[in-house]
Amino acid sequence: MESLSDRLKSLGFKTASTVQPPQKSGLKSLEEIISADVVTNSLGSFLVRNELFPYGYQHGNVVFSDSFLSEKIHQAAKLQRSGVPLNSLLFLDTETSGLSGGSGSFAFLIGIGSFSDHGFNLQQLVIRDPAEEGSMLLHFINTVLSDSVFVTFNGKSFDIPLLQNRLVVNRLPGNVRNNSHIDVLHLSRKLWRGHLPSCSLKELEVEILRTERSEEEVPGWMIPEIYFDYLRTGDTEKLSNVVYHNAQDVVSLAALFIHISNLLEKNSDLDEFKVNDLLSVGKIFLDLKSVDIAEKVFLKCLEHSLSDEEKITANNQLARIFKNNHEPQHAVQYLIDAANAGSYEACIELAMYYEHQLKDIFSAISWTEKARSIIENITPGYRMQKVCAELEKRRNRLKRKESEKNV
Repeated sequence: MESLSDRLKSLGFKTASTVQPPQKSGLKSLEEIISADVVTNSLGSFLVRNELFPYGYQHGNVVFSDSFLSEKIHQAAKLQRSGVPLNSLLFLDTETSGLSGGSGSFAFLIGIGSFSDHGFNLQQLVIRDPAEEGSMLLHFINTVLSDSVFVTFNGKSFDIPLLQNRLVVNRLPGNVRNNSHIDVLHLSRKLWRGHLPSCSLKELEVEILRTERSEEEVPGWMIPEIYFDYLRTGDTEKLSNVVYHNAQDVVSLAALFIHISNLLEKNSDLDEFKVNDLLSVGKIFLDLKSVDIAEKVFLKCLEHSLSDEEKITANNQLARIFKNNHEPQHAVQYLIDAANAGSYEACIELAMYYEHQLKDIFSAISWTEKARSIIENITPGYRMQKVCAELEKRRNRLKRKESEKNV
C-alpha cells in the first residue's frame, strides 16, 4: 500500500530540507547584497561572508596588531589555563530571532572573529531561511576546537547558552559551554562602571574606543523584526544593515579586548592612560593580588589633578594596601587625604586608628564628628541612617571614655 509520504512526493511536495528559499522577483539575492558565498555541507547550505582586517587597521583609537600581550586579561577573566595563544581566541557575536533568548529563539547570523598571520579574520554565517539552521550550526561546531577560548560581550548569559540549546534541538554533538570564556562585559564593568552612564558596547565604542558607526547601523531591538520582514518579503536591504551591525559588534569586541589588554599589560608606561582608567586598572591588580603594581598605579594617579571622588578612590586604595601590609603608620596620611576630600569611610578608619592604636580619644572623637558632618550632606537612605546611628554610638562611647580619663 502506498504510504502518505509517497503520495505527497508524487504530487510534487518536497521535504523542508530540500526547499530553497524563494527568490522574490526583481530583488537581488542576499549573497549578492552582502558579498557572501553559498556553502554546502551534509545538512544543507547557508551563506558565509569573509572579511579581513589586516594588521595596522585602526578601529577608533585602537590599532590591530599581533604583538599585544594578553596574559593579564586572561588572569582578570579568571581563566583556568595560562599561555593561551592569540589564534585560539574566537570573538563571537550572534543575531537572533528574539531578544530574550528563550527556547524558541534561534541565531540566524553568527559572527566569528579570529587572529591569523595576516590580520583579524571576520567570518559571518548567515541563514536565508530557518531550515538552514542545522547546516550553519554544523559549520560553527566544526570551527570550535577543544582549546578555543570564546571572547564575547555578555555571551556567558546569552550567546553561548542559546547556541548550546540550538545544538541540542538540532541533535548536533558538542558542548560549547565546556570551552574557556572571556566575557568582556564583565571586565568593562570592573573598569568603567563607576564613571560611564552604562557599559553597553555602543557606549564603550564612543567613550573608550572613540569610534562611531555609519548610517548603515540599525538598533539592536529592531533586528528580529528585520529578519522576519526579510523572510516575508525577500527584501535584503535592511538585512544587509544587520550584517553590518554584527560585523561592527565583532570588530569592536576585538578592539576593546586589545585596549583592555594594553591597559593591564603596559604598567611600566602609565603616562598615556587617563586617570579613570588607571583607577580601575589598579583595582583589578588588587583583585589579582599584584599589590606592587596596584600601588604603583594608584601613586601615579596622585600625580594628576584629581576630582574629590578620584582623590578619595586613590587614597583609600593606597591606605588599604599599607594597612593590609601591616604598615598602619603609612596608611594614615592617605586616609587623612581621603577624609579631607570627603570620605566618611576614611574618617571612620582614622577614628578607629586613633582610638585603638594611639589611644588618642580626642582625635578619635574629632574624626567621628567629621564623618557625621560628611554624611549629613549625603542623600539620606537606610544605609546612611544605619551608619549615622553607629557613629552616634561610637561618639557617645568615646565621650564616656574621655570623661573617665579626665576624672
